[in-house]
Amino acid sequence: MSTNKVTLTVRCAIESADNFHFLFKTPADKGSTFDERTSDLEWVREIKDPFRIDISANRLTKVDLSPLSSCRKLDYLSLGDNRLKSLDLSPLESCKRLRNLDLSHNYLKEIDLSPLSGCENLTYLYLQENIFKKVNIAPLFQLENLSIAVIQLTHRAPRPKVVIDSLMSSSPPNLNDVVYGYLIERKAGFVPKWLYNKDSDVEYEPQTYKELVKKFGWDGVKKHLTAVSKSLRIGDEFKTQQLLLTALGIPELACYDGHLRDLVKLLPDSGSYDDGIITFRSEIVRVLENQLKQGRSTLYFDVDALSTTSGSVLIPLLLKQRNREMEKVTLFVNKGRIDLLPLWITGYGSKILSALNYGRWVPAAYLPEIEKALATVNHEVTIEKVVYDAGNENDAIYSASRVLLSHVRRTLS
Repeated sequence: MSTNKVTLTVRCAIESADNFHFLFKTPADKGSTFDERTSDLEWVREIKDPFRIDISANRLTKVDLSPLSSCRKLDYLSLGDNRLKSLDLSPLESCKRLRNLDLSHNYLKEIDLSPLSGCENLTYLYLQENIFKKVNIAPLFQLENLSIAVIQLTHRAPRPKVVIDSLMSSSPPNLNDVVYGYLIERKAGFVPKWLYNKDSDVEYEPQTYKELVKKFGWDGVKKHLTAVSKSLRIGDEFKTQQLLLTALGIPELACYDGHLRDLVKLLPDSGSYDDGIITFRSEIVRVLENQLKQGRSTLYFDVDALSTTSGSVLIPLLLKQRNREMEKVTLFVNKGRIDLLPLWITGYGSKILSALNYGRWVPAAYLPEIEKALATVNHEVTIEKVVYDAGNENDAIYSASRVLLSHVRRTLS
């Protein structure tokens, strides 16, 4: 029998006892003092199928949860109001029935919540009043029954950052990449419904696609991006394309005038990351070549950027199409103002208007300055005076698709 004078107060219940708790004293680990108590929880092995375990308010500085790995019926666990500075939650992975976990009012500086992703019945999680700098909530996205997660409520320290930096669920869209981060950002102020602090700012720390392909394969990444592309509003598609291709290391090819899903289909289904990028790059070059041959917009094509890559094969066709698209530009004057959108969606026109610092609409008196600037690239534009209702635009008059038009309109607004 232990001679250790330092004891812990345990409140416990077994399932058959319903809500009834029995209380007992148990020795702390050897070497514990009144203010520095540790416990290996070996006493748990003597309780058959514990349903509730509460060892809060015991001045515990260290706890080994290993004995809890066999507690298949554990429903409630409280370690709150102690002095814990670190805690390994791995033993809780097998506690599938755990519904309530309280780790509040401790001195935890960091916490890995990934073991909780297997606690499919977890409903209440309390982490408040610790000294976290940040808490990664990604593992919690997999918990369908989670109702409340209290994380940022604190009075004695700065509020921790709530971040997402890993796999979020088992069903696409589920990967934390730049595309998903942008999608969430567009959903103004997105906060998971189970996060108690509704004023939380959720920060995304996306993983690289090289990391994601290594973990989940091209097939997993492709399924994720397919799901994301279905969730995008048309005004967000082109920006998302730019983010995706930049993250994949081929920003010079982010000028496809169409839906993101078209490009996602070109991603490989298997193979290494580097081989996949080579294949993907050649497929996009082929698609962009067809785009130029069809007389579509040359906006966002960068000759200098293309010249040092395999996309250089597009340059002769690009220059030819840029001349051709300028010949088709018609500017409309409405109530003394010029609508410059037809010029904004051309390669040469967008550069000139950016240099002039013009928006979509300018007074008709600015026309001579525009014509002078266009003359520097040996082009003229046709001015057609018509009654033009900007609220009833006909996209058919433009050389760009609705995807690109929506992006440019949003940029100019």
